[in-house]
Formats: sequence, structure tokens, C-alpha cells
Amino acid sequence: MKFCYVDESGTGSEPIATMVGILVDYRRMHLTKSEWVGLLQSLSDFTGQQIAELHTADFYSGNGVWRGMDGPQRSRIISLIFEWISERKHQIVYTSINKELCFKSRASDEMPKEINTIWKYLGFHLVLAIQRYSQPEKGNKGHTVLTFDNEEREEKRFIQLIKTPPEWSDEYYAKEKTEVSLTKLWMFHILEIQKIFH
Repeated sequence: MKFCYVDESGTGSEPIATMVGILVDYRRMHLTKSEWVGLLQSLSDFTGQQIAELHTADFYSGNGVWRGMDGPQRSRIISLIFEWISERKHQIVYTSINKELCFKSRASDEMPKEINTIWKYLGFHLVLAIQRYSQPEKGNKGHTVLTFDNEEREEKRFIQLIKTPPEWSDEYYAKEKTEVSLTKLWMFHILEIQKIFH
């Protein structure tokens, strides 16, 4: 069984919105949690400021604890974090959308009504990608518990979308006739990710 921690970026005035999930095998979770504390401490020592949470927007702009650090240094830190994730054999799943094209599709009714907001579009595409990735695995091996960051406006409608997905979504992962839709999404939660770690 896997756990997928999901968060999004670019849902404000940015032209591109992205949603990313880290798929973690439950057998490695306790190691990753303890080692993550060590990584944050190493970054805190490097910057001389206590880092409890990472915000990529601060990396790129050089704000917050990264102020005064040049681009190549920040780029190296980002690479180190990705190497750290890769060494733990976690998988990354992501989806992005050009928001202007999304709004045009919605205005012309080309976009399915079930995913007519940026957040639902990203979230459902991520869900379908995880289903397709996990589908070949047998038994509980491919089942995934999804944990999204808190999104109160979308929560009820999105949970309903997962419980009763539209027929058109079956084509994304070549669902077999006898197969139940989204079989690999064993549980579904939307909550503040921070609550898991406190």
C-alpha cells in the first residue's frame, strides 16, 4: 500500500497551475519521517535559520531564509532535495495546466463539468495518473491513500467525483469492463498535511 501526499501551486494569479504528489510505500514511511527531520536540520544549519517547512516559491525568488543566496546555490539545494527523495525510492506524480486555456475551454463548454475548476481539474488528473500507474500491481500492493492539502471549497464535490467518476475517465487508464472504477484508490482524504506530522 502507498500513501500520496499532494499539494498544489499556482492557483493565484500565475499563468500555470501545478499539483504534485509524492507516492510513499508504507514500509518506508517511518524512515522517511525521521530522515526528513534530519534534512530540515541540515538546511537550517546551512542557512543559519530554523526551517520547519519548505516553500518552493521562496527558492526561486530568493525570499525568506534563502534571501542573499544566489540562484546556483538555491538550484543545488533543490537538486539535493530531489536526490534525497529519489534515494528513498519514492515516486513523484504531477500535473500542470495552462490556466488561460482552461478558462477558454470552460467558457466554450469543452471542459467536462465535473472538473470545471482549476483545483478539480488538477486533482482529478492526478488521481487518474495514480490509478494508471498502480493498475498493474496485484492485491493491496497498488492501493493508495490520498492526502490533499486542505481545500474546503472543493472537498465535498471532489470526494463525490472520486466515488462516482464519470464514464469518460475510464479511458484514461483503459479500465476493463469487469473492473470497478478507480480500484486502486483505497481511501481518500482532504486535510491539512501539517496535521499528520504534529
